[in-house]
Amino acid sequence: MKIAKRLTTLTLALLLVISTGFSAFSAPTPPVVNMTVLGDSIASGYGLEDLLDSYGALIAKEKRYNLTNNAVPGHKTTDLLWVVCHEETAINNIKEASLISISIGGNDLLNLLSDADISILLDIAQKGENSEYIKTALNTAKENLINVCTEIRSLNPDAPIILQTLYNPIYAHPTYNSFAPMLDKLAPSLLLMLQSVSQQFDNIFIADIYSAFASYYEETSDLSVIQSDGIHPSEKGHQLIAQVITEEIDKLEEAGLIHKVADAYYLLGDTDNSGSITISDATVIQKSLAGLIVFNNSIARLCADADTDGSVTIKDATAVQKYLASLLTDTQINTYMPVYN
Repeated sequence: MKIAKRLTTLTLALLLVISTGFSAFSAPTPPVVNMTVLGDSIASGYGLEDLLDSYGALIAKEKRYNLTNNAVPGHKTTDLLWVVCHEETAINNIKEASLISISIGGNDLLNLLSDADISILLDIAQKGENSEYIKTALNTAKENLINVCTEIRSLNPDAPIILQTLYNPIYAHPTYNSFAPMLDKLAPSLLLMLQSVSQQFDNIFIADIYSAFASYYEETSDLSVIQSDGIHPSEKGHQLIAQVITEEIDKLEEAGLIHKVADAYYLLGDTDNSGSITISDATVIQKSLAGLIVFNNSIARLCADADTDGSVTIKDATAVQKYLASLLTDTQINTYMPVYN
């Protein structure tokens, strides 16, 4: 008797549905996060056997981001400014970015030191951050970075930008490791320069790579985070950089500045898994309530819980019908809902 009543109810409901002439509602695409990496050889993954071991790729894999990398080995801040102003691929990637990560400035200083004569090196060794040569290099880098960020903001007003401090690689350099303490003395000035840049714009943040490497050196005495060239990060070094930036990204997600990508998405109300909301979805719910079909997994049941009250009832079928008839507007039906494992 109960089965007969259910079938009668189902038949009447189907007749009612057919007579109303509902049309399908196409769904939007699931949300994505596009991460763009800019900068120099560190950001490009120079020297790695597999670029999937670079910190950008590691972050993108963990966070399920779409990654584009426009970093170029050897680039200084002047080169990065040219890229964001003239390189079409990079410009398009910046426009589409949800997050931008920048590693730059190391070559500005390395070129200064490598091109310097003995008098300049002695001046830097004696005065450190107070050397006029260092001040000039930092001021030039700062001006270039301000122009870089200004251009990025003209292309993309909202995406968070993460500026990275520079680790000290010289401890692992077979020839110049005795100069490592001298470079350590420059770290505070580098940090202040980046902070000064970040304070002039909205949503620019600092990932302190220098401190992470310094702490790692101190705690482990392990220099294998640097490649044998004594400059670039190894696979282990990229993992350390990825960890620091990911911690910063976690904060941005918590603050709602970056969308947290779910493990999976389902389209609420799409019970027949067609990719759009149609009257068939209400029919599937009604059939399940009549015992004619059984949902084969938890995602299917989540799709069927159209009113999101935690259970599948006739109210869910009614909600889908009302949505299709444009009688229900305050609803999440036809939106992608996240699933976090």
